[in-house]
Amino acid sequence: DYRITDEIIDLPELRQFYTEESVCLPGGLFCYKPPEFAPPIGPLAAKQNGYITFGSFSNNLKINPNTLALWAEVLKANDGSVLLMKFKEGGDPIMKDYYLTRFAEFGVDPKRIRICGWKSPVEHMQLYGRVDIALDTFPFNGCMTTLEGLWIGVPTISLVGNGISLSRSGLSILSRLGLEYFAASTPEEYIAKATALARNIDGLE
Repeated sequence: DYRITDEIIDLPELRQFYTEESVCLPGGLFCYKPPEFAPPIGPLAAKQNGYITFGSFSNNLKINPNTLALWAEVLKANDGSVLLMKFKEGGDPIMKDYYLTRFAEFGVDPKRIRICGWKSPVEHMQLYGRVDIALDTFPFNGCMTTLEGLWIGVPTISLVGNGISLSRSGLSILSRLGLEYFAASTPEEYIAKATALARNIDGLE
């Protein structure tokens, strides 16, 4: 009879379309506790590498052509930056070639794209240390990957939708931490915010 949600994820004017009554938790829907093996926050990857590493560890079922096109624009706006993608099937050569080909079609050198597959839970958490800025998927935002990245010190740039709750989870998580600046209302703003953060190394650190 009830749905557990929050005021940010579910807009009031849309709750009438649910069968269940929406119950909004005052502190937000998401509650995160890091695993015991979560590594400590390390030095900023960009200062070690000399370039910005954007990252996405989301399930690749969330990665559609519009998302790829948006990420390509972020890369083109930030010379020398790379994108690290990690998803379960990332080790499959056919799958890897698919994404490299798509980025090439969007005007991004495939050499700037790093793709890896399944990692153990410990390796997965450690991999966040190689990322400077996470790029959220749209319209199906990340949830656990956003929470994990933030715990390790990796901010997420998220594109916010005005409809389904799946496109507003990034805003909900970021807002609870006072990081709503990283939530963008348009693709253009998404690119601009990712770029502004990438160019402020000291602030990012």
